Amino acid sequence: MVLLAAQTENWSKLWEPAAQHAPLLAAAGLVAGFIVLVAGGKLVRGGLILAGLAAGAGLGFLLAPSIFTQPAMWGVSTGAIGAALGGVGGAILASFLFRTAATAASAASLAALGVLIASIAFAYSKHDTIVPPAAAAPAAQVWADAAAASLVHAAPIDPLAPPTLGQQVATGCKAFASATGELVQNLWNAATPDGRLYIAGGATLGVLVGLVMGVLSPSRAMATTTALAGAGVCVGCLAVLAPHVGVDAAGTDRMALWSFGALASLGVFVQWASLRKPRRAGTSPAPVPA
Repeated sequence: MVLLAAQTENWSKLWEPAAQHAPLLAAAGLVAGFIVLVAGGKLVRGGLILAGLAAGAGLGFLLAPSIFTQPAMWGVSTGAIGAALGGVGGAILASFLFRTAATAASAASLAALGVLIASIAFAYSKHDTIVPPAAAAPAAQVWADAAAASLVHAAPIDPLAPPTLGQQVATGCKAFASATGELVQNLWNAATPDGRLYIAGGATLGVLVGLVMGVLSPSRAMATTTALAGAGVCVGCLAVLAPHVGVDAAGTDRMALWSFGALASLGVFVQWASLRKPRRAGTSPAPVPA
């Protein structure tokens, strides 16, 4: 963390516009993260189905003149009929895509969670870190330099025209992904043999659990994924807000882990509970055999 903080020159140029409003942005991110934490699964499913409905309706409306030979049928415009049929088809397709997206997202998120748990287990069992600090520090410094320099000094597409917001976001995401991929490769190469075994085991187990959960219950898989994502956003925003409320950032790594675990557990519990079907009135649970 000290080495990352030392990259003040590049990072200050990158975040100078947003740094002035960091507490406000972190507070807004905390609210958004909490919403994702407790209701992200339903929001993703509903948003995907609405997007499929809108896209299908638009496509059906545009293709209606080439499909129907008459401008109206049964007193209804063929454009409206095409939009209705396309909307239904788009919503159905989106529901199938939701299962695929939930399976892939749960596999990725639980793989990351598996690596985190494996790292903690390795630290407690071996009383050491998976990646030696002497190797982790230079890798983190390379990541900080590469990400900041790429984002700050990225060449514009047109030197005479300022880049648009979309171009800035795309360039930033590409540079950050490239630097992060290099960081992961450097950390993997520097890890001890036992550490690599822990990492591979945790990631493999997480992927398998995520795939099974996505196939059997995509709604719960997406709920778990969004709960983990929301917990991560909340913890990150709390870390930004901590210095502004007088909390010393030194030695808060363990507190961040405990906070992440508590928030993720809360989010999974709330979202899974909301997925339970209500019991019909007048019915009682089956008697337990003696």
